[in-house]
Amino acid sequence: MMQIPNSFIMSNQPVGITGVVDALQRAQGGFGDVTLRDVSKGGYTLSMHASDASGEGALNTYLISGEPEAHAYTHVVLQEQSQTPTFHGADNPLGPGYMWEESLVAAEFLDGLIAARGASTVFLMTWGYREGDTTVPAHLFEGFEDYPSMQSALEVGYDMYVERFSSLGRSAYVAPAGLAFQRVYDDLVAEGLDPLAQGSPFDDLYSADGRHPSLQGSYLAGCVLYASLSGRDPRV
Repeated sequence: MMQIPNSFIMSNQPVGITGVVDALQRAQGGFGDVTLRDVSKGGYTLSMHASDASGEGALNTYLISGEPEAHAYTHVVLQEQSQTPTFHGADNPLGPGYMWEESLVAAEFLDGLIAARGASTVFLMTWGYREGDTTVPAHLFEGFEDYPSMQSALEVGYDMYVERFSSLGRSAYVAPAGLAFQRVYDDLVAEGLDPLAQGSPFDDLYSADGRHPSLQGSYLAGCVLYASLSGRDPRV
Protein backbone atom coordinates (compact mmCIF):
# COMPACT_ATOMS: atom_id res chain seq x y z
CA MET A 1 0.00 0.00 0.00
CA MET A 2 1.19 3.52 -0.70
CA GLN A 3 0.07 6.94 0.55
CA ILE A 4 0.46 10.14 -1.51
CA PRO A 5 -0.62 12.87 0.92
CA ASN A 6 0.72 16.00 2.67
CA SER A 7 1.15 17.42 6.17
CA PHE A 8 -2.27 16.28 7.39
CA ILE A 9 -0.98 12.71 7.33
CA MET A 10 2.54 13.72 8.34
CA SER A 11 1.32 15.41 11.54
CA ASN A 12 2.27 13.73 14.83
CA GLN A 13 4.50 11.10 13.27
CA PRO A 14 5.67 8.53 14.16
CA VAL A 15 2.34 8.12 15.95
CA GLY A 16 0.26 10.01 13.38
CA ILE A 17 -2.10 8.58 10.79
CA THR A 18 0.55 6.41 9.14
CA GLY A 19 1.71 5.15 12.52
CA VAL A 20 -1.84 4.23 13.51
CA VAL A 21 -2.44 2.36 10.25
CA ASP A 22 0.87 0.54 10.57
CA ALA A 23 0.22 -0.42 14.21
CA LEU A 24 -3.26 -1.73 13.41
CA GLN A 25 -1.87 -3.66 10.46
CA ARG A 26 0.75 -5.30 12.64
CA ALA A 27 -1.83 -6.08 15.31
CA GLN A 28 -4.58 -7.40 13.04
CA GLY A 29 -2.90 -8.19 9.72
CA GLY A 30 -5.78 -6.56 7.88
CA PHE A 31 -3.93 -6.19 4.57
CA GLY A 32 -2.13 -9.51 4.59
CA ASP A 33 1.61 -9.48 3.95
CA VAL A 34 2.05 -5.94 2.61
CA THR A 35 4.41 -3.02 3.07
CA LEU A 36 3.18 0.49 3.87
CA ARG A 37 4.97 3.11 1.78
CA ASP A 38 4.48 6.83 2.44
CA VAL A 39 5.56 9.69 0.13
CA SER A 40 4.06 12.57 2.13
CA LYS A 41 5.33 16.08 1.51
CA GLY A 42 4.19 19.08 3.55
CA GLY A 43 2.01 21.59 1.70
CA TYR A 44 1.76 19.39 -1.38
CA THR A 45 -1.18 19.29 -3.76
CA LEU A 46 -2.05 16.39 -6.03
CA SER A 47 -0.74 18.50 -8.89
CA MET A 48 2.66 18.68 -7.20
CA HIS A 49 2.63 14.93 -6.63
CA ALA A 50 1.72 14.39 -10.30
CA SER A 51 4.68 16.54 -11.28
CA ASP A 52 6.95 14.43 -9.06
CA ALA A 53 5.60 11.26 -10.65
CA SER A 54 6.53 12.67 -14.05
CA GLY A 55 10.05 13.50 -12.88
CA GLU A 56 12.95 11.42 -11.67
CA GLY A 57 12.22 11.02 -7.96
CA ALA A 58 10.86 8.24 -5.79
CA LEU A 59 7.25 8.60 -6.92
CA ASN A 60 8.29 8.10 -10.54
CA THR A 61 10.05 4.91 -9.51
CA TYR A 62 7.10 3.69 -7.48
CA LEU A 63 4.44 4.33 -10.14
CA ILE A 64 6.16 4.45 -13.55
CA SER A 65 9.76 3.38 -14.01
CA GLY A 66 10.19 0.80 -11.24
CA GLU A 67 9.78 -2.87 -11.97
CA PRO A 68 6.13 -3.87 -11.40
CA GLU A 69 7.18 -6.88 -9.34
CA ALA A 70 9.06 -4.65 -6.91
CA HIS A 71 6.44 -1.92 -6.82
CA ALA A 72 3.08 -3.66 -6.71
CA TYR A 73 0.31 -2.23 -4.54
CA THR A 74 -3.14 -3.22 -3.40
CA HIS A 75 -4.21 0.37 -2.62
CA VAL A 76 -2.81 3.84 -3.20
CA VAL A 77 -4.18 6.62 -1.00
CA LEU A 78 -4.53 10.13 -2.44
CA GLN A 79 -5.14 13.14 -0.20
CA GLU A 80 -5.57 16.60 -1.66
CA GLN A 81 -4.53 19.88 -0.04
CA SER A 82 -7.12 20.62 2.66
CA GLN A 83 -8.95 23.47 0.90
CA THR A 84 -8.90 22.37 -2.73
CA PRO A 85 -11.78 19.84 -2.72
CA THR A 86 -14.09 22.59 -1.43
CA PHE A 87 -13.43 24.70 -4.51
CA HIS A 88 -15.67 22.64 -6.82
CA GLY A 89 -18.28 25.37 -6.44
CA ALA A 90 -15.94 28.23 -7.33
CA ASP A 91 -16.48 29.69 -10.80
CA ASN A 92 -13.65 32.25 -10.90
CA PRO A 93 -11.14 30.80 -13.41
CA LEU A 94 -8.31 32.88 -11.93
CA GLY A 95 -8.90 31.75 -8.37
CA PRO A 96 -9.96 28.61 -6.51
CA GLY A 97 -11.96 27.26 -9.44
CA TYR A 98 -8.70 26.83 -11.33
CA MET A 99 -7.21 24.92 -8.40
CA TRP A 100 -10.14 22.49 -8.48
CA GLU A 101 -9.79 21.89 -12.22
CA GLU A 102 -6.04 21.42 -11.79
CA SER A 103 -6.72 18.90 -9.02
CA LEU A 104 -9.01 16.86 -11.26
CA VAL A 105 -6.37 16.71 -13.99
CA ALA A 106 -3.70 15.61 -11.51
CA ALA A 107 -5.99 13.04 -9.90
CA GLU A 108 -6.83 11.59 -13.31
CA PHE A 109 -3.14 11.25 -14.15
CA LEU A 110 -2.29 9.62 -10.82
CA ASP A 111 -5.33 7.35 -10.96
CA GLY A 112 -4.20 6.12 -14.38
CA LEU A 113 -0.78 5.25 -13.01
CA ILE A 114 -2.35 3.51 -10.02
CA ALA A 115 -4.64 1.48 -12.27
CA ALA A 116 -1.66 0.45 -14.40
CA ARG A 117 -0.07 -0.98 -11.25
CA GLY A 118 -3.20 -3.00 -10.60
CA ALA A 119 -4.09 -1.10 -7.44
CA SER A 120 -7.24 0.59 -6.16
CA THR A 121 -7.38 4.35 -5.71
CA VAL A 122 -8.55 5.54 -2.30
CA PHE A 123 -9.18 9.22 -1.57
CA LEU A 124 -8.66 10.20 2.07
CA MET A 125 -11.39 12.73 2.84
CA THR A 126 -9.96 15.28 5.24
CA TRP A 127 -11.92 17.40 7.72
CA GLY A 128 -13.20 20.95 7.73
CA TYR A 129 -11.22 23.50 9.68
CA ARG A 130 -12.42 23.83 13.27
CA GLU A 131 -13.86 27.31 12.68
CA GLY A 132 -14.40 27.19 8.91
CA ASP A 133 -12.28 28.90 6.29
CA THR A 134 -12.53 32.53 5.23
CA THR A 135 -8.88 32.90 4.23
CA VAL A 136 -9.48 33.09 0.46
CA PRO A 137 -10.04 36.70 -0.70
CA ALA A 138 -13.79 37.33 -0.81
CA HIS A 139 -13.75 38.54 -4.43
CA LEU A 140 -12.42 35.12 -5.46
CA PHE A 141 -14.43 32.83 -3.19
CA GLU A 142 -16.94 33.41 -0.42
CA GLY A 143 -15.41 30.76 1.82
CA PHE A 144 -16.98 28.92 4.74
CA GLU A 145 -18.13 30.65 7.88
CA ASP A 146 -18.05 27.57 10.06
CA TYR A 147 -16.96 23.94 10.31
CA PRO A 148 -20.22 22.33 9.09
CA SER A 149 -20.30 24.30 5.83
CA MET A 150 -16.67 23.48 5.03
CA GLN A 151 -17.11 19.81 5.91
CA SER A 152 -20.18 19.59 3.68
CA ALA A 153 -18.23 21.06 0.75
CA LEU A 154 -15.35 18.62 1.36
CA GLU A 155 -17.74 15.68 1.33
CA VAL A 156 -19.19 16.77 -2.02
CA GLY A 157 -15.73 17.32 -3.48
CA TYR A 158 -14.42 13.89 -2.49
CA ASP A 159 -17.61 12.24 -3.73
CA MET A 160 -16.99 13.98 -7.07
CA TYR A 161 -13.51 12.46 -7.28
CA VAL A 162 -14.95 9.00 -6.73
CA GLU A 163 -17.74 9.47 -9.25
CA ARG A 164 -15.30 10.75 -11.86
CA PHE A 165 -12.72 7.98 -11.42
CA SER A 166 -14.98 4.98 -11.00
CA SER A 167 -16.04 2.89 -13.97
CA LEU A 168 -17.83 -0.36 -14.64
CA GLY A 169 -14.56 -2.24 -14.43
CA ARG A 170 -12.87 -0.40 -11.56
CA SER A 171 -14.01 1.66 -8.59
CA ALA A 172 -12.36 4.42 -6.62
CA TYR A 173 -13.16 4.78 -2.93
CA VAL A 174 -13.30 7.35 -0.14
CA ALA A 175 -11.88 6.82 3.33
CA PRO A 176 -14.19 9.30 5.14
CA ALA A 177 -12.03 10.59 7.99
CA GLY A 178 -13.78 13.94 7.71
CA LEU A 179 -17.13 12.30 8.41
CA ALA A 180 -15.73 10.78 11.61
CA PHE A 181 -14.80 14.29 12.76
CA GLN A 182 -18.33 15.38 11.81
CA ARG A 183 -19.84 12.56 13.88
CA VAL A 184 -18.05 13.88 16.97
CA TYR A 185 -19.28 17.40 16.18
CA ASP A 186 -22.88 16.32 15.55
CA ASP A 187 -23.04 14.17 18.70
CA LEU A 188 -22.03 17.13 20.85
CA VAL A 189 -24.61 19.37 19.19
CA ALA A 190 -27.27 16.69 19.78
CA GLU A 191 -26.33 16.71 23.47
CA GLY A 192 -26.78 20.48 23.61
CA LEU A 193 -23.05 21.09 24.02
CA ASP A 194 -20.75 23.50 22.18
CA PRO A 195 -18.35 21.54 19.94
CA LEU A 196 -16.00 24.53 19.79
CA ALA A 197 -15.65 24.84 23.55
CA GLN A 198 -12.04 24.52 24.62
CA GLY A 199 -11.30 20.96 25.62
CA SER A 200 -14.42 19.46 24.06
CA PRO A 201 -14.00 16.10 22.28
CA PHE A 202 -14.32 17.92 18.94
CA ASP A 203 -11.87 20.67 19.86
CA ASP A 204 -9.44 17.99 21.02
CA LEU A 205 -9.26 16.56 17.50
CA TYR A 206 -7.32 19.63 16.31
CA SER A 207 -3.88 21.04 16.90
CA ALA A 208 -3.50 24.70 17.89
CA ASP A 209 -3.92 25.95 14.31
CA GLY A 210 -7.46 24.53 14.04
CA ARG A 211 -6.54 22.71 10.84
CA HIS A 212 -4.01 19.95 11.41
CA PRO A 213 -4.97 17.01 13.59
CA SER A 214 -3.94 16.61 17.20
CA LEU A 215 -2.83 13.19 18.39
CA GLN A 216 -6.50 12.35 18.94
CA GLY A 217 -7.39 13.56 15.45
CA SER A 218 -4.61 11.54 13.86
CA TYR A 219 -5.72 8.47 15.80
CA LEU A 220 -9.33 8.84 14.67
CA ALA A 221 -8.37 9.46 11.03
CA GLY A 222 -5.91 6.55 11.13
CA CYS A 223 -8.60 4.20 12.39
CA VAL A 224 -10.96 5.32 9.62
CA LEU A 225 -8.29 4.84 6.96
CA TYR A 226 -7.38 1.40 8.27
CA ALA A 227 -11.03 0.31 8.42
CA SER A 228 -11.66 1.62 4.89
CA LEU A 229 -8.66 -0.22 3.47
CA SER A 230 -8.97 -3.49 5.36
CA GLY A 231 -12.70 -3.82 6.02
CA ARG A 232 -11.85 -4.59 9.63
CA ASP A 233 -13.04 -2.94 12.84
CA PRO A 234 -10.00 -1.25 14.41
CA ARG A 235 -11.63 -1.49 17.85
CA VAL A 236 -11.42 -5.28 17.93
